[in-house]
Amino acid sequence: METRGPVLAQVIQEVDRPRPFGGYVGEESDEALVAFYSVAKMSPILGGDRFKAKVLAGGETDIDRPELRAARVLPSLQQIVGATCRCFGVEEAEIWRSRRGRGALSPARQVAMYLCQRIGDMRLSEIARIFKLSSYGSAGR
Repeated sequence: METRGPVLAQVIQEVDRPRPFGGYVGEESDEALVAFYSVAKMSPILGGDRFKAKVLAGGETDIDRPELRAARVLPSLQQIVGATCRCFGVEEAEIWRSRRGRGALSPARQVAMYLCQRIGDMRLSEIARIFKLSSYGSAGR
């Protein structure tokens, strides 16, 4: 039994018929709708901060999923630097002090830069600017 004929006839009939949806799409958008879709980085979870925190606390922690990665709360630069100082037992000035030459490495400073990239989601160029490095390549090392 052939079933393609009736199905194709239905599809062709739908294509030839004017659609009310076209009129809807052609109408001007209201201000709230335009404001909603003009946001550059929209959160995949709609709702207030408390609601978002509740949803994210539900056990989903796979940050490789773009919708979860975009919705996570990132630590601030000050939080990263403070935690690094506490862990290494150094003053904040140690993190901000730039040294050159052999043996002048500061493990706490390097870890702070790494954490800024890894968990702070900062670009290398931003890290280089913040830590007063000569180039973003230095931040990557």
